[in-house]
Amino acid sequence: MPLTKGQIMADISEYIRWIGGSFGNCYVGISKDAVDRLLNGHNVDLRDNGAYRHYQAASSDEARSIERAFLKLGVQGGDGGGDDDSDMVYVYKITTQTKQ
Repeated sequence: MPLTKGQIMADISEYIRWIGGSFGNCYVGISKDAVDRLLNGHNVDLRDNGAYRHYQAASSDEARSIERAFLKLGVQGGDGGGDDDSDMVYVYKITTQTKQ
C-alpha cells in the first residue's frame, strides 16, 4: 500500500537526519523499479540497509512532486527522469562508490 506524500517526505527527511548528512550529501530520484535503479543505475550497496530507502508513492505525478520538493531543498538529482510508470521514490547517501 502506498504511503501518503506527507509520510514519504517526513521519512526521507528523517533518514537524512539519521545518517547525519545534509540534503546536499543525498540523492533523491524516482523509478518504476527503485531497487534496480539503486543497484544498477547508482551503484548503491544494497547489502548496507542504512545506505538507502525507497517508497511506493500513489502515482507517478506524486512521486515527481516529492522529488521536486527535495530538489528545492538541495538534494542531488534531476527532475526529468523516469516515465509515466515511475511511482517509486528513492533516496541514498552519496559515497565514493555511488554514481549520481
